[in-house]
Amino acid sequence: MTSDQLQQAAAIQNKCGRRVLPPAGLEFVDLAKSYLYQVYTPGSSQISGYRDITGDAPFICRAISAIQDIETFYRVQWPNGRYLSNTIMNLTPVAWAGSFRRPLTREVLCDAGSRVLITTNTILGAGAASNVALLFEGVSRYAIDKATGKIRALTSAEARYCNNPNMNILAPEMDLDLHGSGVPAGYRQVEFRRVSQVLTFPVGVGAPNPYPLSGTVIIPSSSAYDYQLRRMEFEIAGPAGSTVTALVNPRDSSGFSLCSDFVPTNLLQNSPLPKFWCIANGTDIIFDFNLSVANPSAGNVTVQVITVGMKQFNRRAA
Repeated sequence: MTSDQLQQAAAIQNKCGRRVLPPAGLEFVDLAKSYLYQVYTPGSSQISGYRDITGDAPFICRAISAIQDIETFYRVQWPNGRYLSNTIMNLTPVAWAGSFRRPLTREVLCDAGSRVLITTNTILGAGAASNVALLFEGVSRYAIDKATGKIRALTSAEARYCNNPNMNILAPEMDLDLHGSGVPAGYRQVEFRRVSQVLTFPVGVGAPNPYPLSGTVIIPSSSAYDYQLRRMEFEIAGPAGSTVTALVNPRDSSGFSLCSDFVPTNLLQNSPLPKFWCIANGTDIIFDFNLSVANPSAGNVTVQVITVGMKQFNRRAA
């Protein structure tokens, strides 16, 4: 897409409701765009896949259309880490009703080069194999400088100061643990640990090797303070002689997910996050686990999560 083509598109489109940012004089041109995701999900299975957002402009998703062979459940995680829903949903009300389209109440911005994570599940449905197609519908949004007519540089293309591929050396508190100077004005922080209940999985004699398990640990919220989470510790134990491998996906009940997918717990174990994860008051912390038990024997697998961080109080309310 060239500057000349965008200027022609801008001249053709109706300017009623067009997004313009004064005084810089930016003019936005929205061009229709869709991304198709197709997947075959075997019977009684759950699989995850990605749809990459290509091109040189952000994609604004406004609706999801769907078709399916048989009752299937699905879940969508956006590039910003948030989920379309807190729990996995039945695709039937979308794929077998009306226009087969689910309009989004609020459009979702997906940057160029990002990806959408899609999970499909036939365990909760009819249990049979299903072909699913999801069409993410929206627009590619280009920004034009009205003074020059040139395409404005994408934020993703601007210069960064990086110490390594995972860090920004200008990020505040990058090398600090719990005690930093970044306390908002009018607030105070107190070091605090939160501990989950113990999640127990029974493993029977003669179980398949490796033995798969999955479950969720929830740390309830507090309405009295925000929680600034810095580190996570995982206490996982299995029957004698067994080896437990654990994957975790931390998220909160607002719909935000810390990771884009399940990751090994040893990558997060007691590792300071580059930036505090702010858990707003009234928001639960949720840890989804996928476990694999090698050489299983009779007994229990137990999982417990400890979070290390700071209570953050409003001084006037405390």
